[in-house]
Amino acid sequence: MHESDLHTSLASEEEVSQPEKILTTSLVVNRDNLVVELDESWLEQARKNDSESVLAIEKILYQPLGKFIGDDNTRMYFEASLALCRLKKQVLYRPYRCDSPTHKQFMELELSPLEDGKVRMTHYLLRTEPFDKPVKFTAVQFTNNQHLTVKRCSLCNSIQPTGSAEWIEPETFFKDKSDVMTIHTVCPDCKNITWQIRRPR
Repeated sequence: MHESDLHTSLASEEEVSQPEKILTTSLVVNRDNLVVELDESWLEQARKNDSESVLAIEKILYQPLGKFIGDDNTRMYFEASLALCRLKKQVLYRPYRCDSPTHKQFMELELSPLEDGKVRMTHYLLRTEPFDKPVKFTAVQFTNNQHLTVKRCSLCNSIQPTGSAEWIEPETFFKDKSDVMTIHTVCPDCKNITWQIRRPR
């Protein structure tokens, strides 16, 4: 994917006032997109999600970022976004969602260019909203039976039901379902979203 494929005509307007946000995790990748730094919040999040064995720092450091992204579309999107940040030499940010089974979690990803081609990726929690009923996704990377899976956007969490061209909210999709196998990708709206420029205060 080329940088132009992101359709990211960067916004130049000054920021308006923002709601209070909570830092969740932060990491740094080098010019080759190897993870070279993790902050303490990484371990805290791993404990919270019962993922300490999988997300132990020694298993993450100096590994390619793409190794921890389960599908090619999302991997290429982030590679292009990091390249854009390095090219523009400006702090960029965009919203995304990272839901839990019980809550919608509205997040923000911030990309900050550092020396020697490094980029800091910082994740903030903006707010949460409860689901009316729990939702459960089972992510798979590949299956021979495409009728058993639906596409799920890695960035906004929307769902493309099998055989449909439309993307819908997960809470709508789960009205009459409890557990669904999903394949991650990036939906058209998220591919076309504008990365905002964070101006120094």
